[in-house]
Amino acid sequence: MPKRKLSSTDLVGFYISSILGAGILVIPGIAAQLAGPASILAWFLLIIGTIPIALTFTIIAGRYPGHGGITTIIYPGLGVTIGKSAALMLGLTMIIGNPFSGLAATSYLSELIAIPEGWPFATVAYGFLLLSVAYNFMPLKSSALGQRILTASIILILLIVCLLGLPNVETSRLQPFMPHGWDGVAGALVVGFFSFLGWENVVAISKDVKDPVNSFRKAFWVSLGVIALLYLMLAFFVVTAAPTDVIKEKITIVSYLLPVGLGDWVGKFGAIFAIVIIVISNNAWVMGAARLMVSLSHQEILPKSIAKENEHGVPTNALLFLAVGYALAVAAYQALGLSEEDLLALVNAVFVILYSLAFYSGIVLFKHKSEKRWAISALLLSMVFAFIVGKTLIWAVLIATASYILVYGLGYRSQQKLQLEQSE
Repeated sequence: MPKRKLSSTDLVGFYISSILGAGILVIPGIAAQLAGPASILAWFLLIIGTIPIALTFTIIAGRYPGHGGITTIIYPGLGVTIGKSAALMLGLTMIIGNPFSGLAATSYLSELIAIPEGWPFATVAYGFLLLSVAYNFMPLKSSALGQRILTASIILILLIVCLLGLPNVETSRLQPFMPHGWDGVAGALVVGFFSFLGWENVVAISKDVKDPVNSFRKAFWVSLGVIALLYLMLAFFVVTAAPTDVIKEKITIVSYLLPVGLGDWVGKFGAIFAIVIIVISNNAWVMGAARLMVSLSHQEILPKSIAKENEHGVPTNALLFLAVGYALAVAAYQALGLSEEDLLALVNAVFVILYSLAFYSGIVLFKHKSEKRWAISALLLSMVFAFIVGKTLIWAVLIATASYILVYGLGYRSQQKLQLEQSE
């Protein structure tokens, strides 16, 4: 069994970089478009709501460590077929969802240089994804150090952004507070939910963590405090310091908090830094996705060769598999003409289903009453998000159904093959 190397300090870096990145830099602008100043309320509700969800994932990571991430608990809780279906569904979602970071990075790059819409834009987005794939060819301990450096850089630059934007704050922009009513708040909750996808991502490396029960708990509370402060702070500044016309016209508006009093060069610097943050933060997502692909290989859902690792324990074939998968996903988005909002909504809906399965399994398996209460609270909250997601949930259910049928079919064929071999 490989030696566990990662500490709670390493986990803080992975936690924060998983949840920030594209989310912190792009989604506050989308939320402000949908809800206006009331987007601040939406972020507060999301932070409160994420506590039982994230804490339940922390318990899962400690009690059920495995490269399959949150699906590791679904196996003993709901059975092998549903467990494998959830793992396949999560794998597909990682492949179709991770390209959002590439699209976001390309949006920032387009503020610096002209990038034609269409296939040129999609090609550049795929190039950003390949950078994260290449990064994960480093040994895990080395990438953990990089994530810690990234985390400190993210916090520092966001604090500087808000401090520089302070003279531009106009509290009058807080009125009207709810220009689009509760529908706008609900819309902000839906897109904002994507920002908090990432708590479960670190579960995929739980086998590589020293003392996972205590390490994950320590890392969780530290990470939650930092993330809550940063999101609320940036949401406030987006609404009060960015001109209204910018909020309406620009999704990638973080860099527009800077140029108001300091010149265009500061905005360009903000865009460059945003690109760096997005690419490196996506490393944590690619890391989790690669280990999930290894888990799918061990479950015979993917070919056994996908699980191959080099002498440093790096899942090289899984990373190459992801590179191909990302290419197909980006090409599909371009061919179908899907927007970033469409992608966010679909990924959110799929994760709501996966979360619900994991939380229900936690209710079944957790032995301590306090842990069961967290799992029950998390399940109820996921049901609320399912209601908010709305019609997009139908597509997520179709993906879940297709995953189940495929896994059931694979299991049936394996059983028939085994019976044939035994009869011979």
